Amino acid sequence: AISAGGEHTCALLSNGEVKCWGKNTSGQLGDGTKQLQSYPVIVAGLTNAVAISAGGEHTCAILKDGKAKCWGKNLDGRVGDGSNTRLILSPIDVAGLTDSLVLISAGYEHTCAVTSPGSIKCWGKNDMGQVGDDTTRNRKIATDVIALDSGIKSVSTGYATSCVATEYKNVLCWGWIGHQDYYTSPQEVAGLESDIVAVAAGASHICGLTSDGIVKCLGDNEYGQLGSGGTNPLYSAKNVNGLGRVISLSAGFNHTCALLDNGKIFCWGQNVAGALGNGTDTDSSTPVEVIGLIE
Repeated sequence: AISAGGEHTCALLSNGEVKCWGKNTSGQLGDGTKQLQSYPVIVAGLTNAVAISAGGEHTCAILKDGKAKCWGKNLDGRVGDGSNTRLILSPIDVAGLTDSLVLISAGYEHTCAVTSPGSIKCWGKNDMGQVGDDTTRNRKIATDVIALDSGIKSVSTGYATSCVATEYKNVLCWGWIGHQDYYTSPQEVAGLESDIVAVAAGASHICGLTSDGIVKCLGDNEYGQLGSGGTNPLYSAKNVNGLGRVISLSAGFNHTCALLDNGKIFCWGQNVAGALGNGTDTDSSTPVEVIGLIE
């Protein structure tokens, strides 16, 4: 497994160890230093990881026993150990967990995780309600999301947004949902009320994947990140055209990518740094194929 954060990347190895590389000014690589690493380095003291997620400047892992450890920048409590320590350079236990975890998602400045009974807990920055506890107070330990105690199947955290897909095949989000005001508790998302099996949250846009492999997006659209063919914001999710059957979906800050069942990848949205992978730096409001992946 692999996870890309703000300016660092981490990989989960088959033996349960984790290696990270990239920017390390906040200790997000977990090697006990703040030294940038252009090659993978081992995360200190982590030997039984089963899942990883890299956030803006912090990283989290679920362990074989269902507990979680995080490391990196801890402003606003995003590492979740309950302390006021600004930088945590190696893995530390997340406090406030009573059930085993099965999924974890590190956002820009907050973190959410799904428990084995299907409930969800979040922690970290909460200025826009992204922790989902019906307040805007930062949370330094894992905190229950209000009214979500079962049935969560997937989770995605963005800049200040948290979203889940539920057993009822709908999407619920809280925090800053693009063009709209922020919500401090879970809200159903227009256009993603049924047949959704996975969700991806960007900086200010949200996309869902249906059981038939269709992608639907809504939110801010300045760079074409909704794949609608234009740049007007959408208040209800609309289908992204020009794709085949999608099996996996991921949202960056202002771009979105989809893996098709034929192994091809298509992306759309902001492309100033070449994030769409099509050999140009021009934004695209419709899906373009990533070149050079399939011979």
